Amino acid sequence: MEIKNTTGNSNKKTLLFLGLGTLIILLMIKVVSGNLPSAEDLQTFFDRLPYILIGNQQGWAIKGGFAMNIFISLMSMLLGSVVGILLGLAQLAPQKIIRGIA
Repeated sequence: MEIKNTTGNSNKKTLLFLGLGTLIILLMIKVVSGNLPSAEDLQTFFDRLPYILIGNQQGWAIKGGFAMNIFISLMSMLLGSVVGILLGLAQLAPQKIIRGIA
């Protein structure tokens, strides 16, 4: 008799169902309240999107904006992870002086 593992598949379906349900509820609230963005609002958003993401439009180099915030966040998480791993390994070291420093 073979037992099949279906927990991973049902968890994905549950999360998908909850996400879609939340999206539908939010969309219904927007429709009922009458606050849907117009085509002009969407065009303005897409016209200003480069400024929001990178701070300027000349050359598309990241000089500020939201993309810079994401870059700084990712770099700080990377640095914190590396330092945390090194400190954790130092705490497991057999030498007492290395454990003391950590």
